Amino acid sequence: MRGRAVATGAGPRVRVQDEPTFGGALVAGKVVGDGNGDGRQRRGEEGVPGAKVYIDTGSYAVTDRTGKYHLSQIDPGVHLLKLDVASVPPGRRSSSKAEIR
Repeated sequence: MRGRAVATGAGPRVRVQDEPTFGGALVAGKVVGDGNGDGRQRRGEEGVPGAKVYIDTGSYAVTDRTGKYHLSQIDPGVHLLKLDVASVPPGRRSSSKAEIR
């Protein structure tokens, strides 16, 4: 049985800028079941709950029921994010494509 793809990328990089109003930077995103493997969320492709997303500082977040996550109090600069494929629920597989917006 082949599972639905989860867009993970090979370590997407994000640039984090300080947010002085709230005292720290925030990274927010979504892990999606990428059914057609194009690296983008399309109609009918749902978020993946319970997946762990790590940042190069060693911190991680667990996606909510809609696949969304956030990491707070991140130092400004360029950071690497990585999906813990072992934490992806059964029936899903990883894809090499990812989109960072």
